[in-house]
Amino acid sequence: MKRLALLLAAMGIVSVGVMAEEPALKVTNFGQSIEVENVSGNSNIGETWFWNNLGMKYDDWTFSLQFGKQWDLDTDKGVVGNNGRVQLSAVKSFENYYLGVKTRFQQNYDRYHLLAGWNYENFYGDYDFYYESQQGTDMSSTPDSLKMEIFPVGVKYGDFKAAWFIEGHKSVGGERSDKEESYITNQLRFYAPIYKGEKLTLNTEYRLTLMEDKDVYKPTKGYFTVKDFGRHRVYLKSNYVVNDSLSVFLNYGYQISDYEGNSEEKVKANVDSDRYWGDVEFGWNYKF
Repeated sequence: MKRLALLLAAMGIVSVGVMAEEPALKVTNFGQSIEVENVSGNSNIGETWFWNNLGMKYDDWTFSLQFGKQWDLDTDKGVVGNNGRVQLSAVKSFENYYLGVKTRFQQNYDRYHLLAGWNYENFYGDYDFYYESQQGTDMSSTPDSLKMEIFPVGVKYGDFKAAWFIEGHKSVGGERSDKEESYITNQLRFYAPIYKGEKLTLNTEYRLTLMEDKDVYKPTKGYFTVKDFGRHRVYLKSNYVVNDSLSVFLNYGYQISDYEGNSEEKVKANVDSDRYWGDVEFGWNYKF
């Protein structure tokens, strides 16, 4: 392509300026963060991830690479590394929509995604359909599955947004006792700014679970689902601009869930230990 551009420029068919505008692969940003996630009833400090994120752009294509390493932090057992992730995505933008693909590889599963989305005036939608293939020790106990995480429709007004969210999966490749054959949940999500200064911005996100349903194949023990309107999650997200390129951020999420089960006696201990959830992430991002 460059040789053709040079030849055309030499012949006077295209100008040097046009030739210089030929698309090139550019690094747009790089950042790192640490994320700690924990649930009530867990004596550990929590699952801790160290993330490395790289963004690139080529013409109308956007590429993202993520590399992560996970450890379990325990005050008694110490630090135990037990998982890792490599994730790559490629998305092509059009005038009012986008299409893309994504792959995720971890120690216990691989994922293969199809991505799509649209944006028209104050309305938008995002769609993520993927196949999850179990790896390692989970292969003998957990089937593969087809999954989705989609926003059928959302509405935005300035910095405010509200959206309907659906998550679900269907197992494939065999049936196993006490394993979910299918699962679906519906949520409403709301996004709003709290503060916007010269350097510091604060935003919040609220998630309300409307319903959750699952089908378990030949259950031999109790299982539970979230009650209708029974799960609430709130995020507080902060970002501080150090200079035109560098920014640092701190995000905190908290969730409370109210459950119901097919056998209250058998699931009570699990429900009590999983009622509260917390997540904190802090890191930095550099834009090129």
